Amino acid sequence: MNTLLDQIGSLGVIPVVSVDSPTIAPALMAALQDGGLPVAEFTFRTAAAGAAIRAASAACPSAIIGAGRVTRPEQVDAAVDAGARFIGCSVLDEVVVWQALKRGVVVLPECATATAIEAAVRIGLDAVQYFPAEAAGGVAMLKALAALFPRVRFVPTGGIGVLNMGRYLADKHVLAVGTSWMVKPELLRARDWAAVAALSRDAGRAVHHFALAHVGVSTADAQEAEAVARRFGALFGFEVTAGNSSIFASPGIEVVKGRSRGELGHIAIRTASIPRAVAYLSRNGFAVDQASVKLAADGSPKAIYLAEEVAGFALHLLQEE
Repeated sequence: MNTLLDQIGSLGVIPVVSVDSPTIAPALMAALQDGGLPVAEFTFRTAAAGAAIRAASAACPSAIIGAGRVTRPEQVDAAVDAGARFIGCSVLDEVVVWQALKRGVVVLPECATATAIEAAVRIGLDAVQYFPAEAAGGVAMLKALAALFPRVRFVPTGGIGVLNMGRYLADKHVLAVGTSWMVKPELLRARDWAAVAALSRDAGRAVHHFALAHVGVSTADAQEAEAVARRFGALFGFEVTAGNSSIFASPGIEVVKGRSRGELGHIAIRTASIPRAVAYLSRNGFAVDQASVKLAADGSPKAIYLAEEVAGFALHLLQEE
């Protein structure tokens, strides 16, 4: 996959911005970066888009700046000359797409039908924007399209907010979502950069959908594990389910037949995407133990441990089902 697409995928969210004045772009990008989202798509719905891209790129050269709603090849040139690293174009306009490819930048055309996606694939694209996501049929339609084009990655945009973004990001074919709820026009008009940063942090957490999966309890051997699990069952009426290496007393308590990783045991945290969560943790200074990864049948990671323990517990990421 394209390296830039990998970077976008590791973030999971693209803030979609419309600005009336380019002068706010540096402060806006600083707020997004402070909130953990060093990425933005400035839409050509306004005349200020090109200048805003230039100002944002100059102020935050490491950020991923793109142009959205591009409709003409000359807009591609203006955006790329200003520093845009990706182009989101309205519908699948092959003239615009080819101009973006000629300029050497990632292009994400808006495609909401199988016909449009097939045309994008013929051009050689492996990622598209799914727009308007909610109006076009939402997650159900996206899954149907992904079944037809399993090698295509999708960036759903249109009608996506904090309450429904997790449903899209849980699909392995979704690269990221495009949304504007952390860069609402009223926040930009008020220059409320603290709110933009706070909402960006909220978006980052919503991307990963972290949740407690279970707590792992160490025992001396299989016999003790059986006794401990049965005790939990007797105390609280939990269902006891035996496995090969452990016994579950309810879904939330795993009793290991022997020593669990971690001084006191382990805590398993469920997440929407292990690769995206690992990238997020790495950006925040936390490493994982790559040797501990367990793979699903399709080769994707289904579990991995963090390198460090917390309060005597090893931390274990689990892929959501």
